[in-house]
Amino acid sequence: MPTSIRVEHSGLLAHLVFTSDKGVNVLSSALLSALKSTWKSVEESEARVCILRGEGKAFLAGADIKEMRAFDAERAREFAALGQDAFDGIERSGVISIAAIHGACLGGGCELALACDIRVGSTGMSLGQPEVNLGLIPGFGGTQRLPRVVGTGVALRMILSGQPLNTDEALRYGLITDTGSADDLITRAEALARTILSRGPEALRLAKKLTRTAMSVDQVAGLKAERYAFGSTFGTGEAKEGIGAFIEKRAPTF
Repeated sequence: MPTSIRVEHSGLLAHLVFTSDKGVNVLSSALLSALKSTWKSVEESEARVCILRGEGKAFLAGADIKEMRAFDAERAREFAALGQDAFDGIERSGVISIAAIHGACLGGGCELALACDIRVGSTGMSLGQPEVNLGLIPGFGGTQRLPRVVGTGVALRMILSGQPLNTDEALRYGLITDTGSADDLITRAEALARTILSRGPEALRLAKKLTRTAMSVDQVAGLKAERYAFGSTFGTGEAKEGIGAFIEKRAPTF
C-alpha cells in the first residue's frame, strides 16, 4: 500500500498521520493531492492545532523516487508546484501546525516540516535535503524556507552537501525546538499543543500571521502591522478576559 493519510480529532486538537504498510512514508503526487484536501478538512473542523506525524520507521523519507524517474522537465515543474501549493496551505493556515519528527525526515519530508509552525524531534532522527545526491534540487520550498530557519550558511551546507543533520545538530541550529526519546514524542507534542490551545485563539492567529511574515516585509511595515494587531486584541474581548483573569488569579476562559 502506498503512503496514505488519516486524521484523528480530539476536540480542538487534530492529528494528521502518514502511514504505509511498508513502514516508510514517501510523498507521491497522489499523496500531495490528498494532503491538500485533507488539510482543508482540518481547517473546516473545530481544530485549532494539528500535529503532523508519521507511523512506521520515519516521519517522511522524501518524495517518491520511482514516480519521479519518468518525469520530464514540465512534469517535474508540475510536481514541484503541487508540493509547494500543499505546503504553502499549511504554512498560511489559521490552524497551528506541529511536526512531530522521528526517523528519517528527508527531501520533501524536511520541506513539509519546514512549512509547519513548530518542529519537535526525537533521538536518532535525521533531517536533510539530499536532492543533489540525485542530481536534483529541493522543489517543495527547501531553498526558500531552510535559510529562513537555520541561516544561509547552514542551509547551503545542507543543500550543497546533501548531508543530513542529526538530532543534536538540528536542535543546535534551531531546525527543531526540543528533543527527547521517540517513545514520548507524541506525548511531548500533545503537551505543547494543549499549552497553545489554552491561549486566546484570536491572539494566536494574529501572532502566527505576524511572525510568519516578519522575514518577508520591511521592519517598519511589520511594526505598524504589529501595532494595529495589538490594538485589535482589545476589541475582541480576549485581552479583557486574559488581563482580568491574571489580576483575579484565575484561569482565563477564551
